[in-house]
Amino acid sequence: MLDILIAGGQPIIIALARSIYEKPPAVLRQHIKVGRLLVVSPFPSGITHPNRNLAQQRNQFVIDNAAEIVFAYIHPGGMLSMLVVDKSKPVTVLDEQ
Repeated sequence: MLDILIAGGQPIIIALARSIYEKPPAVLRQHIKVGRLLVVSPFPSGITHPNRNLAQQRNQFVIDNAAEIVFAYIHPGGMLSMLVVDKSKPVTVLDEQ
C-alpha cells in the first residue's frame, strides 16, 4: 500500500507502532526531505519491534489526533472496531458489511 501512496503526489503521514526511525529507510528519505512524508510515533526511543499491543496504542494515538476517521473496512469485533466505539469524532467506514 505504501508503494501505491508514494507513487501518487499526495502528502502522507505514517504512524509507527514503534519508535521513530533513527535512520529512515532509503525509500522514505527523499519524501521526508521534501516535506511530502511525515513519520510520527507515540513511543519513546528504544522501542524497535512493533507488536499487537503497540499497534493498538498507535491506532488509539491516530484516532485521538484525527479530525475525521475513515476506514476502508473494519472487521466486526476486530481491534479497530473496539477503538471507534463511543468516539465523539465522525467515523466513516467505506465497506460496511
